[in-house]
This record gives sequence, structure tokens and C-alpha cells, in this order.
Amino acid sequence: MRASVRKVEGGRSPWLVWAAAIALGCGSVCETGEVCERACPTGALAICAAHGLCTCLRGPDGGFEDPAGDQWVDGPDAGFGRDGDPAGGSAACRAPEPGELVINEVMLDGEPTEDGEFVELVNVADDALALGGVTLTSNRGADQVRRVEFTTGCLPSGAALAVFGRRSDWIESSQATPAIEAEVRSFGFANSGDFDFRLVRGETVLDRFEGAGDTIEAGVSLNRWPDRVGEPRLHTAIDPSASLASPGRCPTGGRYEDGCPAPEIAADGGLAGDGGWVAARDGGLDGPHDAAFDAGDAPGPVFDCPSPAPGDLRLNEILIDGLTPRTEADEFVEIVNFGPTARRLAEVALAVQSPDGALDVRVRFADGCLPAGGVMVLRPDIDDWAFDPPPEIPPVVEDARLALGNESRNPIVLLGPSEEPLDRFDPAGLAIVEGVSLNREPDLLGDEWRLHDALAPAPSSPGRCVDGSPFLVDGCAPIERPPLPVCTPANPSRLVINEILVDGARDGETDEFVELVNPTAEPVALAGVSLWSSQADGELVRRVEFVSGCLPPGPLAIFADRGDWLGGVEDIVGRVERWALPNESAIVVELRVGETHWSAEVPRGAAQEGISRVRQTDGAPDAEWQPHDMLSELPASPGLRTDGSPFFDIPDSP
Repeated sequence: MRASVRKVEGGRSPWLVWAAAIALGCGSVCETGEVCERACPTGALAICAAHGLCTCLRGPDGGFEDPAGDQWVDGPDAGFGRDGDPAGGSAACRAPEPGELVINEVMLDGEPTEDGEFVELVNVADDALALGGVTLTSNRGADQVRRVEFTTGCLPSGAALAVFGRRSDWIESSQATPAIEAEVRSFGFANSGDFDFRLVRGETVLDRFEGAGDTIEAGVSLNRWPDRVGEPRLHTAIDPSASLASPGRCPTGGRYEDGCPAPEIAADGGLAGDGGWVAARDGGLDGPHDAAFDAGDAPGPVFDCPSPAPGDLRLNEILIDGLTPRTEADEFVEIVNFGPTARRLAEVALAVQSPDGALDVRVRFADGCLPAGGVMVLRPDIDDWAFDPPPEIPPVVEDARLALGNESRNPIVLLGPSEEPLDRFDPAGLAIVEGVSLNREPDLLGDEWRLHDALAPAPSSPGRCVDGSPFLVDGCAPIERPPLPVCTPANPSRLVINEILVDGARDGETDEFVELVNPTAEPVALAGVSLWSSQADGELVRRVEFVSGCLPPGPLAIFADRGDWLGGVEDIVGRVERWALPNESAIVVELRVGETHWSAEVPRGAAQEGISRVRQTDGAPDAEWQPHDMLSELPASPGLRTDGSPFFDIPDSP
């Protein structure tokens, strides 16, 4: 709000203004500067101020009163403030407009006592602002309670004021003239539950600082991010290398009046190299923003890149079960920008989805750009994060608490600025092996996820394509694989699920197996074939993945230990991912190759320990299942016919 007395042109006497004003009348609605209806003391005139407020102004020999009725500054002989007569003396300050006096930082849970709780106000306008008539309130339950009522004082442009429960603890970054006077009322804040702080002047809300109670931490303040214009963030999330709070100062400790330097956050050990991170705390806005930033008071980088659309940012590799004892600090999530240009990270989040559909955000970005073809590797410790190529202005992180459960198997979702899903990883049915990541096959493009060591010799490749090469703008170069042997593609009549033992007799049930049979006269390709079976809850889980090889006519008995496999296994490359066959119920066994799936439901029945279930006719895909000891004296016959004889001269299937 500007000064309520208009500027005097051409050096005319202020009394000419008063005289002209007397001739103007106004009712309940008036224009700023007009005479209005109000009983005023001798020597004062009722003049309409901003927002239609009728106030009493002193004549040229006295002072004038601001619209709140309790802020007194010099009269016209000493200057009318910003828009007044430029005579000598201290200039008057004007009342704040909404958004010019902001609540920037709040300590809700002081440590070791509540004496450390404070509220920081910052003047982001380009001139001094009057505090008289301004009240600081905050919620107590559903009600707003007055915390501080200001009576006098001018807060200089760009200055900060930290208000504590004890008046003697207040911090002014620049001396206020006239001095600040205020009445401190109840100044104890709830440590839990949602918070809502407001600055009000009359019925006008000047600013509001609100958030969820689960963001409150003892001894750590909440600070707007970007500073002075954004939403409340934990001070430690803005700059982990700095203090837990910064009352009356920039988050990095500098003075607001001098501009706030960007903090440097080390990121040693990652692909970002030795440059570290320079996290932008001030400005960083793309589009219209406050005039104080336009004026260059606190310059900061502008992240000039578009927000991502679904499919632009992709989850490509994830290590869920790390090798590092206890901390599992080597777990990671790899995110690649597959878009045509750089993509903005503002409000992009990584979340874990619970069975009821709720999203638990583990990482949220405040801002930043990821170049086209760029990759970032997120780990539990933010100092271990890595970027390739290192961005000119590294992303700014709001929350970072990456922790991936090994047993929960909950989906991991990458969310856009409006909470829309950008990409999703669902580990249901996938093997989780300690120290081995899961990677898209092929990189970036595939819908299937594979254990990394089934695709390449290394157990993982954070920040790189699966073969260790760097990501390109258009993805990863195709992996050169040895030519596959010429053999017939697998289908339900060429690869038959023939025998299964779900309740082994050996210790550790290492004798449990699934037998496949090729009943044709030609070798059958196993590359790309995977074997799945149900768990006790019915969910299908991948047990074996075949990488290459052909199955000659005859059987292949698959055990948990690759060395125990029986049949034509010499040229077959495959790995067991998670071998656990339920004993209590019927089991579904399924073979998959591409979009083709075929399965067999094997009844549990009254089979005994060590007794397999086998098809009544070996190699016949439609034959019924029977307990093995009903067809033979043998309890099981992995790699052999039911009667124990070798598989020879098996005819082609019809």
C-alpha cells in the first residue's frame, strides 16, 4: 500500500491539498486521497487511505496517522514519505501490501526449550514498510490466536526481523527507524499437527505460512524454498551443510540486504566429479516473480526447461537389496531423461506405493534441470548421488530419504509436478538378489525387468547402460550378443511342463524340481523363455530365466542349484532367481516367451514328501497329473521317463 497523501506537484503548499480535499466528500466507499467521514482530533483531516480506509491525517505543523491509527511519522514539513514532499528529515514508511511482508522461516519445536522458537519476517518490497497495525497469528486447533501485535516501526527494504517469545531475543538484520514496538502475547507453538501462521492488517491477510505437522522436526526450522517465495521446507533439506536454523539471516548465514549466496553442497564420489553441487536457494523462478528478485537483490539461477511428460523421465535400473551391511548404502534408483530436451525437476518426486494405493514420497526435487540423455543415480545418502553429465546448475532437493525394502515388493512410482505418474517399477514376481540390480530389457525401452547379471557380466551399472557404456540422447547402443543357434521357437506343444516335486525329502528341500520336456524331434530355443510358478498366496513369481541355448529332444530337470540340472543342459545359459515351491496348495507353473504364456495347474492332493506329480503320459501337454508312485515304483524321475528309462525316440507332437 502506498502513502495515503498524494504527491504535491510543482512545490505547491500542502495546505492547498488540504483545502482541495475539504471540498470533496465521500461516503462509505472512497478513493485514496479523498476527504471522508470520520471524527478526527483538532488539526487533523479525515482522508481516505488505500483499501477504502478512512483515517485521520495531521496538518502541516504536526504529524499524520497511518490507517491503523497507531503509526505516527513526520508531517508534511518533514516529508510525506515515498510519495510526499521531498523535504528534509526521515521519510515515512508505507503500509505493506499483501505479499510484500512475508513469513519466511518458523521454528515450531525449539530445542532444548521453547525459548528457541521464532518467526522470521522479511520485507521483500523495494522500500521500507510500516509494521504498525500488523498482527502475527497462528492456529491453535481450528482458531487463529494472536501471537504478536506491532504498534510502531519501519522495517527497511530487504531486511529481516526474527520474533521470539522474549522481546530481548529479537533479531533485526537492519536497524528499524522508527524503532519497532510490539506486544508479545502467547508465543508457544504446537509441535504436532498442521500449522498455519498469518500476517494480517485489519481484515487483510498479508501473508500465510502453512504446512503439514509431519514436516516438523525438533530443533530444525522450516524455511520457504525458494527462499522468501516458496513453500515451507526443512532448513536441513535446503542446506544440509549449514545450521539447523537461520533467524534474521539467509539460509547460508548471509544478510538479506547483501543478497544471499548459494550454498555449496559436496557430492563427492558420484559421477558429478569434483565440482560438487551449487544449489540455488534464491530466485530460481521461471516466469513472473517478486519485484525484489527482478531488482537483483538476491539473484539466483533460472531453471529454464519444460516439465516432463509421462515417458520423458524413466526408471531404468534399481538395486533393492544392497550389499553394504545394515545401511545398504549402495542401493540406488537410476533415472534417465529420455526426452528430446532438458526436463525440469521442480516438484518431481519418487514414491513407494503401499498395498492400499497410498504414496509415500521418499525423494522430492525443489527445482533443477536434467539434460537430454542425462542420468541421475539416487542413493540413501544424498552425498553419494551422482549425475552424468554433471549439470551446470545441479538440481535442488527438498526431501531425500531413500530406503527400499527387500521384502515388501511395493511398486516404486516416479511422479510429475501435478502428481501424475511419469514411470513405474513393480517388483511383484521379480527375483530380488542381494547385490544384483534389476534393469530394463532393453535399456529405457523395454517393459520387462531382468536381473543385471543375466544381461551383462557385472551385477549392476549405476549411471551407465547395462553394458557399461554411457547413455546417449537417444538411449543405449544395442548390445552385441553372440548369434543364437538355429532351433525351433518354443510354444506349448514344443515345451511341455511334465513333472514337478514341490515337497522335497532332502534337508533344505534341495531335491525339489520342475521338469520340462521337448517332445519333438528338433531342438527348441530357450532364449527368452522364463519359468514362473505360484506362491502360497497365488502370485506368480519368476523362478528361472533362460538367456540362450536350445533344448534337444528330451527332458530338462531344473533344480535350485544350477549344477544339479539334468538333461540336455550343456549349451543352455539360464539362472535361477528365487526357488521356493509351496507345499500346502495346488501350484501353477507357467512358461512365458514374449507375449505367449502357457501354464499347468498341478494339484496338491494327498501327495507325500518326496513324491512328485507327473503327467500320465510323458511329454503329452494335455495329459492328466498323477502322483508318481501311482504310475511307477519310483517316487520321482527327474530327467527320465516315469518308469526310469531314458527319453529316446520321442515322436513329434501332433
